[in-house]
Amino acid sequence: PNRNDDRTISGSNPALKEEFERLRDAILAGKLAGTDTLLQGIGGLIGQALNAAAAQFGQAGAKAVIALL
Repeated sequence: PNRNDDRTISGSNPALKEEFERLRDAILAGKLAGTDTLLQGIGGLIGQALNAAAAQFGQAGAKAVIALL
């Protein structure tokens, strides 16, 4: 949760040490994925505001039609 938390892990892995020469041409590939909860929250608020505005316009439109009748 803390983006400024620089974490360092030290130690050794005996199995890696034993196979080090075989790993000389190895490639390490990784993928990092995440979500921005603030952005999702803002999107939800905008959606709620649009739904509320549409409901208000719908009510105003219905009242206008009824007034014409």
